[in-house]
Amino acid sequence: MKKISTLALACLAAFAANAQTAASSNQQGAFAEASVGTTTFKFDAPAGFSKKDNDSSFSLVGGYMFNPNIGVEAGYLDMGKASISASGSGSGTLYGKSLTYNGTLGVEAKATGFLVGVRGVLPVSEQFSVSARAGLLNWTTDATAKVSGTGTYDGTAFSASASAKKSYSGTDAYVGIRGSYSFTKQISAGIGYTQYRLGGDVSTDASNVDINVAYRF
Repeated sequence: MKKISTLALACLAAFAANAQTAASSNQQGAFAEASVGTTTFKFDAPAGFSKKDNDSSFSLVGGYMFNPNIGVEAGYLDMGKASISASGSGSGTLYGKSLTYNGTLGVEAKATGFLVGVRGVLPVSEQFSVSARAGLLNWTTDATAKVSGTGTYDGTAFSASASAKKSYSGTDAYVGIRGSYSFTKQISAGIGYTQYRLGGDVSTDASNVDINVAYRF
């Protein structure tokens, strides 16, 4: 995350320095933006567990460009889910009676949040531009642990299941870069890459690649 942070912040500084030499004034004013993409969460699974570290994502963002180079943004982000799971079976004796079992254990976490930040836009041509964004994400992670199993004890079949939920939250930084193409004065589309930090008890980084469509009012 440190490398992308340095790049994004350097880009924002460059955009601010070029604020008076912008190429297309139609980038001033309010905008709305929707995106879909894929989030990859960075974490290690415990020994014996498999993991699913990526999921689909979407976001809705609105903002205001003070000039063609510098603006602010705020919005909602659904980063998707990550999970770990393990399964096993075995047999033995318990209090002198035969026991067989087969069970699974899984933990799933879904991350969402509200973001606020700044963005800098650098027009490359009349239709194409590159931009950088940086800010804070107020995130929430809802985790659910589930265990279930079946077996027999002294010839009698049984089944059992249980679950537990816990939520984590915090506020951490995000940074990103993207390229956009304007089809008209109001409508543009692009592809972006953003890194998010989820700190505290969660303590992981998440990267997101998205395709976005924006409308300028």
